[in-house]
Amino acid sequence: MEKVYVDSSSHYSSSDNYSSADEINTTEAEDRDRVTDPSSACSQSGSSPCGTPEKYKDCKPDPETAVPSQGGEPLMKSHIDDEPGQEVQAEEDDCPGGATDHVDEEEAEQQDQEPPRQQIKINFEQLVCHLDIFRKIISHLDYLDFFSLSQISREFREELEDDGRLREIIMTRYLSGFGYRSLPAYLQAGPHRARELVKMDLKDLASFYAGLEFESLELIGYAKQALNRKGLDYRTAKMIRASTRAHNKLVAYVRAVEELEPLPPNHHLNSHLRQAPRSHDPVFRSGKAALFKVWVPCVDHWMSNEELAECERELWRSQVWSYLKKGDVCWNSAIGDFGNEGKLLFDGRFLRDLLFEFDEVGHLPGWLNMLEYAPSYYHKIISSSTSAPIFYLDLTGFREEIKGSLRLSEDKIEVASPQARYRVKRWVYRAVIKIPKGPWAGQLVIEVDGTSEHARDLLRRCTHVDPAKKATPWRIIRERSRPGKLWIRPVNDDERRT
Repeated sequence: MEKVYVDSSSHYSSSDNYSSADEINTTEAEDRDRVTDPSSACSQSGSSPCGTPEKYKDCKPDPETAVPSQGGEPLMKSHIDDEPGQEVQAEEDDCPGGATDHVDEEEAEQQDQEPPRQQIKINFEQLVCHLDIFRKIISHLDYLDFFSLSQISREFREELEDDGRLREIIMTRYLSGFGYRSLPAYLQAGPHRARELVKMDLKDLASFYAGLEFESLELIGYAKQALNRKGLDYRTAKMIRASTRAHNKLVAYVRAVEELEPLPPNHHLNSHLRQAPRSHDPVFRSGKAALFKVWVPCVDHWMSNEELAECERELWRSQVWSYLKKGDVCWNSAIGDFGNEGKLLFDGRFLRDLLFEFDEVGHLPGWLNMLEYAPSYYHKIISSSTSAPIFYLDLTGFREEIKGSLRLSEDKIEVASPQARYRVKRWVYRAVIKIPKGPWAGQLVIEVDGTSEHARDLLRRCTHVDPAKKATPWRIIRERSRPGKLWIRPVNDDERRT
C-alpha cells in the first residue's frame, strides 16, 4: 500500500493552486477571523486550509496512514495510538477539514443574513399591573431612588399618577413614618364619610420631602431676602410655599383618617411605621393640636392685618381651610421658631394672635376654654416661659361643688435660700372637683392662698359676672399633678405684665 505523507509546507508549495501572493494573504486572514464552534475543533488541527487542492479536500485518511514525526521518520497511526496523550490528536486528524470549513461558511452567511435584533422596550404597564411586585420593589428604595426612577419616563410617571392603587402604595411607603395610612375599604364609601378627604399626589410628596431639607434659620434668611430690593429667587420661594402646602395637606389627611379609624394605644410599634424611610415624628397625634405651616415674609415680628390675611390665604391655597377646627395652630415659619413667634390660633372663623398679658412669650387666649380639650393638648406646641403654663377655664358649672368641698388646710412648702433649704408651714384653701367624663376626666384640685379674700375670689370666678368672659386664667401645678388628678391655681392680677 502506498504511503502518503502530508507536510504542512506542501500546502503552499504548488504555484498551480494560488495565482498570487495577495490571495495567500487574504486566505490567511480569513482563517484567522473565522469563528468556529467547539465541534469543529478538528478543522483547526489536521484539516487543510481553504487553498488546499481539490484532491486533498476529498481525500479520506487511511487508518494505516503515517504522519511524519519530529525526526523526519514516518509514524503509523497505530504508533500514535500507542503513545499516551496522543488520542485526542489522533481523533482530530480523522475529522475531515473541508466539511467543517463548509459549515463555518454557512454559519457566517446565516449571521450576515439575520437582521439585527431590536432592543426590547420596557413595558411599564407590565410592572405596574402587578401590585405585589411593585410594592416589593419600592420597599428596597429610599425616596431619592424612587424619585430618580419616576423621572426616567413620562409615561411611567403618568401611569403612577393616574393609577390610584399605585399612588396609595407609594404614599404609604414614603409617608407612613409621618402618620400616613390608607383608609380601610369599608370607610371609603357609605355613611361613614361625611366628606371627601384631602387628596395628595406625587407632586405633593416631592414638595413635602423638599420641605424637610429646609432649616428654620434658612427659612428666616430667605424671608429677609424676599423683603430686600433684589428679592428672592422665584423658584426658591415657590418651592418653600409648595412644601408648606404639602405639609398642611398631610396634616389634614392624617387627622381625618384618625378621626374615622382611631389607632390602638401601641400603634407606634406596628410594622408599617417601622418601615418609615426616616425617623421623624408624625405630623399629627391624637389628642394634640394640629400644627399647620405657612411662609409669609413679614417686616416685623408682629404681623400686620394684611400679613395675617395672607396667612389665611395660604391656608386656603393649601386646600385645607374647610378642614380647620377651632383651636388649630398656624405657624408662620418666616418669622422664627423661638417661643411662640409667628404662631396663630384659629377661632373657628379667622386666625388670631396669642395673648401676652401674663407671659412674655405668649399664652392661650380667653376665648379658648381648655375644658373642651385635653390638658396636654398644646404640649410642645405652645411654649411657656415657666413650668406652669397659663390657660383659661370656665368653671361656672362647678360652683356648688367647689363651694361644698372648699376647706382650709395646712400645707408645707420648701423655701430655698443661699444658705439652705427650709420647709415652711402655710395655710391654703383647697377644693376638689370630680369630672366624670371628657378630656379632663378625673379629679381637679384647686388651691388658693388661705385668706378670706382669695376664697371669695375663687367663688367669684365660678359666677357669671361677665357673660362675655366666662373663662378665667389658671396655672397648672406640674410638680403635684399626675394622671387622673390635676392641681391648678388661679392667676392673680398682680401677675399681670405691665
